[in-house]
Amino acid sequence: MKDMKKKVFTFAAAALMSCSAFGATIAHWSFDMASEISSGVISDVSGNGNTLYVQHKDGTPVERQAAFSTDTYATPYANGGSVRMYGSNADGLGSWYTTADNAPLNSIDYTNGYTVEVMFKITPEFTSENNAWAGILCRTGKQNGDAAANVAISNLGELQWQTQRLDGSESAVWSWDLQPTVFPEFHHGAFVNYFSEADSQWHIDMYVDGWLAYRNTAGEDFRGIMNYDSNPWVVGAHTWNGGLGGYYNGWIDDIRISDTALTPDQFTMVVPEPATISLMSLAGLYIGKRRRNK
Repeated sequence: MKDMKKKVFTFAAAALMSCSAFGATIAHWSFDMASEISSGVISDVSGNGNTLYVQHKDGTPVERQAAFSTDTYATPYANGGSVRMYGSNADGLGSWYTTADNAPLNSIDYTNGYTVEVMFKITPEFTSENNAWAGILCRTGKQNGDAAANVAISNLGELQWQTQRLDGSESAVWSWDLQPTVFPEFHHGAFVNYFSEADSQWHIDMYVDGWLAYRNTAGEDFRGIMNYDSNPWVVGAHTWNGGLGGYYNGWIDDIRISDTALTPDQFTMVVPEPATISLMSLAGLYIGKRRRNK
């Protein structure tokens, strides 16, 4: 198992050799202070001023609004909690967070690549009808189809990172099935955009809990994220045709955005030592699964 793990990460590290060793963290929300979640104002611990402000869909009862939870991802640093979200497609109610209109994060195009990391746990009551396409993180402003960037849970329980790059093209990368009946714990997702000198292409790779996913993408100009008039970023929802919805149901812990590609040993997590080969085998079982319905 150590040999397999070494091969996975050696391959990833080699592909990223053309990138800087460490990129600047441009936004980092930890959701680990009950007082901040109670106030509805989440500080950007990177110090870059990308504060988040809570919003609630009209009619969302207090008991289903964003709340503090002591349930957390096991990070290598102090981590006091997470935010519990209670969104549902059944009634379209829920909470979300948004950056201010003038937040520095809103205007960045990621021309030198990026790393987006999210720590999350899906509600144990997940169903396709109630929770499909729940959004964890979204770049707003795009008025047709999917958002300019979107981290979501598909109708099949897969983690999806969908983007529109600076060349205008769009695509998505996917994980295997993460439905909580199979994987009931927190997950770490990382989405890395980098240029590889090996094939002279820009890559978009997904990692889940340290494992390199198998449905990644690459292209000559697959770089950055389209910016629509410096519109806000949203946590806990997504947009479709410019309209906000898909309110998340589950836990969201740290979210960190960096302005260049990071290697797995630089992620905000402890790289796991899988107990058996079954995790990699299980991923293969879902290779045929794609988005069925929107």
